[in-house]
Amino acid sequence: MKIIVFPGVGDPGMLNGVTDLIPGAEVVTLPPGSYGPVPLPFGPSHEESVLRLMRQGRAELDKGPAVLLGYSQGAEAAVNLAATAHPNIIAAAAVSDPMQPDLGNGLTGIRGSRPVPASVRTRWMFDPKDVICQCPKDSPLRTLADQTARMSFRNPRDWVGDILARLASRRWQQVRVEWWNPVGVQLQYRRARIDAEGYLFRGDHSGYGARKQANGLTYLQNLAAWIRSVG
Repeated sequence: MKIIVFPGVGDPGMLNGVTDLIPGAEVVTLPPGSYGPVPLPFGPSHEESVLRLMRQGRAELDKGPAVLLGYSQGAEAAVNLAATAHPNIIAAAAVSDPMQPDLGNGLTGIRGSRPVPASVRTRWMFDPKDVICQCPKDSPLRTLADQTARMSFRNPRDWVGDILARLASRRWQQVRVEWWNPVGVQLQYRRARIDAEGYLFRGDHSGYGARKQANGLTYLQNLAAWIRSVG
């Protein structure tokens, strides 16, 4: 089985916790991307990095059947590629997809969601506390994600142009703020602060190899078992 790994931003090897549990797999790991100045001051924007990962992943996929496996930014790229229903896709597996669909709890990825053809076997792994893949629909963090999608100090004109284009076309995720309900607004922003702190300080986005699910296995161990079952 061939596995194409789409890493997250500055990813030191999160998905090794999956591939190491699949003996005999041919693992091709793509170079990690950037989120503007993270981790490099003049790195490409998030959207540029996603498109680059998709191009490189498609080139590998053209060589033969493979499983797509992504984490965070890489998960967005991997599942975007899966949505094209390329004939060589065996399955797609995502850990903390920023565009994860609503899987029944009313939450989606912080960048919205995208459809994936039912013909593509897809598995999402998500911690309920991880705002990157489990974001309330009216979270102010969605607007922040929209504002920074093209953020890059390497090409600030493109970033400004993207924001102006979004303003002109109203291309924003619809976040409802009931300003006439100050208590509700306070709770809404308090939830956003707690979610942001979980991402920045508590490891809600990076603990998939340590935190366990109901069966006593970690998220990554369970994902490895699923990939073995589809291969």
